[in-house]
Amino acid sequence: MAARRVTRPGRGSSEERTKKDEVPVPHFTKDIRPLFQKRDVEQMKSNAGFDLSNFKDVRKHAGRIFLRLSTKTMPPDKPWPDNRIAKFKEWMDGGMKP
Repeated sequence: MAARRVTRPGRGSSEERTKKDEVPVPHFTKDIRPLFQKRDVEQMKSNAGFDLSNFKDVRKHAGRIFLRLSTKTMPPDKPWPDNRIAKFKEWMDGGMKP
């Protein structure tokens, strides 16, 4: 006779809890693109030759961008707070979704 799995009321299976508790993976259009100011986009186009408003460009240069963000050298006039940098890193770690 097969053992029956008993779940305590209000707890759900570990799989159900995991799905409910998961933080949504950031997406470029909704979560990352709005973090870049117009002046940041213009400055990077002229200085580095890529467009921070363009998903493919940001995905291609994500490592370089993250390095500059995390060392507080980008943007030069007002570095991002740690929560924004963490959001960018979550986007990278989450597969860089459009």
